[in-house]
Amino acid sequence: MSPAALASIQHCPCRGRPTLQPRRTPRPADTAPPVDTSRLSDAELFRHYERTAPVDDLRFFLSHARLSPGLRADGEALLAIGCRETGGALSRSEWYRRLTALQDRWRRDTADGPLPEIAESMAEAV
Repeated sequence: MSPAALASIQHCPCRGRPTLQPRRTPRPADTAPPVDTSRLSDAELFRHYERTAPVDDLRFFLSHARLSPGLRADGEALLAIGCRETGGALSRSEWYRRLTALQDRWRRDTADGPLPEIAESMAEAV
């Protein structure tokens, strides 16, 4: 690892281990530019959040959840298809049906596998 990369890693003050950072997912080039929400009225702000919520929910899931490569690929494929409110192909109900199915698969995958913290703590105790 390069010295610049090592310098950018933050360490836990208690144990000195690297802290986990949320993954950054690249934004597709065809997304709308950011909206300055400070200039919107309450009604406009509500309409904006209601329109962008489906895509933002998936972006948050992709950037913060620990996903297997297959789940990540399926999530990015869903993001590429898009929700109709933001210029995509799927209706809002179909979008959330697919997102819920993706989240259920993630819950099953993480429930079946061992937690990494358990393995580390057991190794320290021995």
